[in-house]
Amino acid sequence: MKLQSWGSRQETIHLLAHCIMSCVSGVARVKAVALTVLLFLLHTSMSTKQQQQQHGAHDKPCMTAGGHVYDTFLKRHLPPNQPTTEDQNEWTRFIEGHDLCGRPTQSFLHPNDKQQVDGVCSPNGGRTVRDNLCISTQKFSFFTVRMRKNICQVHKVTQEFKHIILGCSEVNNTCRPVHFEGNPHDEKPSPDQPPCEWRQSSGAKMATAAGTSVLLTLGLSLLLGYF
Repeated sequence: MKLQSWGSRQETIHLLAHCIMSCVSGVARVKAVALTVLLFLLHTSMSTKQQQQQHGAHDKPCMTAGGHVYDTFLKRHLPPNQPTTEDQNEWTRFIEGHDLCGRPTQSFLHPNDKQQVDGVCSPNGGRTVRDNLCISTQKFSFFTVRMRKNICQVHKVTQEFKHIILGCSEVNNTCRPVHFEGNPHDEKPSPDQPPCEWRQSSGAKMATAAGTSVLLTLGLSLLLGYF
């Protein structure tokens, strides 16, 4: 789901204001337009935050994510009873049986490595690459499976051993992997990269809450006629 662009928000505000201008006059018109803009900005701000939480789309690791993103990650990348060879037929049966068709390239980590995989999203186990992506400090063995187009059939299986790059978000107060990012150029962690962690400061949280409170207060004041 794409976040609403500022251009489309401006267009929506213009349409709402035009409707009000046609129906209300005088001071009431000014108040109504201002109230509409304030409430719309508040709504879009909250909607953007909710969509970011739901899809794990963050600009820093370990920010709060909603939904079942961690469970989805485990289902896609650490399912139990996965094949241990590069046999394409075996992988095809496995992917069909676990309802994992539909993605052209898939990567499977060994379930026994779950604790180490979780640890990539921590200061000791990972380094921040960009946005919410962290690269592991250790190498992992995993299978990369490539599917045929428009059909649930494997056409190539490759066993790899390299550093993995994961998207990390906070789930139930713990930083967890929520996305597997390809590492085609065999990137490696660097001591210059910051550790995989981020916690919003109390000051930033207070500023966000204060901004929301100001919008609500102004809207309520306009509604009650104080301005």
